[in-house]
Amino acid sequence: MIPIVSLSAGKIGNHPAVACVGINYRLRVIDLITGRSLIKPLWTSYYINRLALTEVNGRATIIFSGDNSQKLYAFALQTPKHLTKMGILGEAGDGGGYGPLQIIIDRVGNRDVAISAGRYGGVHVVDLHSGQLLSPPFQATDIADDVNTKAHTVASAEINGHPVIVSGWADGTIWITDPTNGRPIRKAINKHVDKEEPAYSPAIESVFTAKIDGRWIVISRDAQRNTHVWDLASGKDIKTN
Repeated sequence: MIPIVSLSAGKIGNHPAVACVGINYRLRVIDLITGRSLIKPLWTSYYINRLALTEVNGRATIIFSGDNSQKLYAFALQTPKHLTKMGILGEAGDGGGYGPLQIIIDRVGNRDVAISAGRYGGVHVVDLHSGQLLSPPFQATDIADDVNTKAHTVASAEINGHPVIVSGWADGTIWITDPTNGRPIRKAINKHVDKEEPAYSPAIESVFTAKIDGRWIVISRDAQRNTHVWDLASGKDIKTN
């Protein structure tokens, strides 16, 4: 068995599908209903650290990150050797060992975007059609020290009809930002922060969002397995059974 490095659910035409890549660089795209492969297994020459499956201009496309770059890359499944660089241009996004830990696909206004949690690179929002950053990357400062902290995970949602990004960070904080300008819309949410010793707060490992009965709910979990279910608009915890 070959371990899977990354996987992503999406759609190819009318087919709900999942794309996955193993440590052997072999990429597969599988129909979630039939379990059949939608393409022949593809042996890529790229190191794929994280990936997302989407469609760009009607073509099934893989958006992915390598190991040591803040840049994102894209290739259509029909032409896998044609690689496009996206996001930060030039040498600014290269090196440092801080490739994104997560990539998601969403829509901001009339633009399809990729949103990445780029460790020390912060949160990036990239226009999938132009390949350019939609807004400046958002970088949070560690709650205990005046240094940058790492973006671990991202999710998308809405507040009052406006798109927002919910991001979880290595210092235990959660930030809500505007994807159109990269700015926070409120102070950091500190549900997972150790109030007595903030420097020892557990990192946020995952955030998930869902719209239930007309309101957006967030589920956040940290490295010590603490889980909070809370209302995005108010920031207040929701009691669960």
